[in-house]
Amino acid sequence: MKFVRSLPFLLSLIVITFLQFSCDDIINLQDELCEGTDCFSIESFAENLDSRLSSTTLGYSYAIYYEQTLQKWGHGGQARRSQDGNVFDVDAIQVDMNVASCAKSITTIATLQVLEANSIPVTAKIVDYLPDWWTIGSDVDMITFEQLLRQRSGFRPASDAVNYAQIKAEVANGIDAADNGVENYQNMNFCILRILIPILDNTFSRTNEVTDNVGATETTDLFKSYLQDHIFDQLLVNFSCDNDDEVLYYNFNNPAGNGWDPGDECGNAGGGTLSLSANDLCKTMHYAATTTDLISAAMRDAMFLESKPLGCYSNQVNGSEDWGEQFHHNGGFADSAGRGAAACWYHFHNGVTVAVSSNSAGGISTNGFANVNDLIEQAFDASWD
Repeated sequence: MKFVRSLPFLLSLIVITFLQFSCDDIINLQDELCEGTDCFSIESFAENLDSRLSSTTLGYSYAIYYEQTLQKWGHGGQARRSQDGNVFDVDAIQVDMNVASCAKSITTIATLQVLEANSIPVTAKIVDYLPDWWTIGSDVDMITFEQLLRQRSGFRPASDAVNYAQIKAEVANGIDAADNGVENYQNMNFCILRILIPILDNTFSRTNEVTDNVGATETTDLFKSYLQDHIFDQLLVNFSCDNDDEVLYYNFNNPAGNGWDPGDECGNAGGGTLSLSANDLCKTMHYAATTTDLISAAMRDAMFLESKPLGCYSNQVNGSEDWGEQFHHNGGFADSAGRGAAACWYHFHNGVTVAVSSNSAGGISTNGFANVNDLIEQAFDASWD
């Protein structure tokens, strides 16, 4: 269930929402951004996203921000299809969808906040902040917060280690020193931060031993509360880890098949599973990249550093055009029947941020694009003249 805020908070949210969204379904505050003789059109970017997403997904939404303002949003398709009843359309402003691994970037924001609040550098070793009763395996004392955020810790679980007990066991197993510092994408690198953030925030004791079940429940609840209090409340955004909006997920290549509800996955939070609208995801990442409302200038510069970004990536995917520095993270999942989702956010060198969510899997990669990153980059490239 979503976090319920106080009445004054809800009233302020209603007023701001009315002021922001009552005028029109497209807020066209800034259309062209020019660099010399080259001009980027936000209007064209939205049109290019629509044309690509409408042919590769069964339901999608997107939002585009520039200068801390929603510029465009769009959506198409259905959040639930006729075979599942209760049919309703996807909407970028109102409908939350699972943003999968895009949540790692939000976990990064929280980590940088709590480290700075405690005057702890990102190069600090995590071993000094793990629960005292955990067994610390070989060479875990080499791992830094920065290495977690850059997928370079050295953890190599045999299977995905995302819940409390699995993470505790992997810490006990230790790492191979030769793997420390070598990039290897693991959900565990961010799921362990779900445990470390409440410890650093002094809301979960690292000295009072608890059972695995209690540890799992308390750290997850405290992590969610931290996100709401320190990130989403600042932006008048709500989130959940479950499927409050009853969106179902589909296989693009089997549109008549029943949808899938992945259910509540809060116990795996940190590395994924946050449910946000495309607008809320875009707003969060745009404010992180362009303001000091969420993280300080120093931490923002550390996160969005092209040579070694934290909690995101800076390399282009399709390589068709090089418009300069950009940052992104994507996410996706699918069940054994191919039903799933794709999500992605980008912050481009010209200050434009976009987030895309879809509730189907399999369409993007079989309809002309390598992945959702490729689709967004091609839409961006095609928006210059």
